[in-house]
Amino acid sequence: MGTQETTAIAHIQTQDLAKDASMQGKTVLFTGASRGMGRFAAIELAWLGAQILVVGHNQARGEAAVEAIRGTGGSAQFLRADMGDAAEVCALASTVLARSGPVHVLLHSAGGLLPAAARTREGLTAASHGTFSARSCSPACSRSACSPARQRG
Repeated sequence: MGTQETTAIAHIQTQDLAKDASMQGKTVLFTGASRGMGRFAAIELAWLGAQILVVGHNQARGEAAVEAIRGTGGSAQFLRADMGDAAEVCALASTVLARSGPVHVLLHSAGGLLPAAARTREGLTAASHGTFSARSCSPACSRSACSPARQRG
């Protein structure tokens, strides 16, 4: 863990504000939570009581994010998926749908700046790849959250 992250976590842990109970028991599917601002946001949401499903393509960074979240007393799990790959997005959706319990929040912040001519394996341009992954994952995860059978569990 870096110095900035350690400082941020210490700040979160020492806040004397009461925890916001609105995130207690909620599950957050968070793409882009393995580093940067996404990681800080995931740590904060976990501190507020949410279970974080960290989604990313880099196994080591994802596992490090999970450990950082757990280090604050939060609950987290890593799900490996490249949001620029249609097959992996579909596999992620299947994994999420197979879980017991709903996903309450979907935060999609994965990605970065790719060259304009960059294309995914499916031939999507860099400009459309983020839209693709959000549109592909959101409906499946929404079905997970809205499914009456899932809400009973």
